Amino acid sequence: MERLHVLENEIRPILQELNYDIIRAAIIIENEDRILQIMIDKLDFKEISVKDCVIVSKSLSAFFDDKPPVDGTYQLEVSSPGTERPLTRLNDFENFSGNIVNIKIKDPIDNKKHFSGVLKGISNNKEVKILCGKREIKLPLVNIVKANLTYDEV
Repeated sequence: MERLHVLENEIRPILQELNYDIIRAAIIIENEDRILQIMIDKLDFKEISVKDCVIVSKSLSAFFDDKPPVDGTYQLEVSSPGTERPLTRLNDFENFSGNIVNIKIKDPIDNKKHFSGVLKGISNNKEVKILCGKREIKLPLVNIVKANLTYDEV
């Protein structure tokens, strides 16, 4: 996991030069294949097209030729975040405030590890605020394992 975080920081300047940002890097294992997935967003938050993914893929492939991102063989996949986009960056929790989210945490709060509700932003850069029913809950950022937008009803 730490290695992917380092990779994200290494490629962020390359992406930003092209007017993109990285949402996340992940290694996905399918059968015997390893896929290095790079999920991107435009800096202006406009929709990602196939053309955008091709541009980023070519730039990253050239960079990875000189500095392989992982040991061994892998396939590079550049993708958009999709409709149920993961929230991975601090500003994601502000930018997507008002949307319905699913959040999974490590350590239970009120005996729960899964929360769904309306995202209400960040408090003191430390806690994500989510409206679950009529109750606002604050989830410490360090406790969040996974967060994503959803189009399911709460």
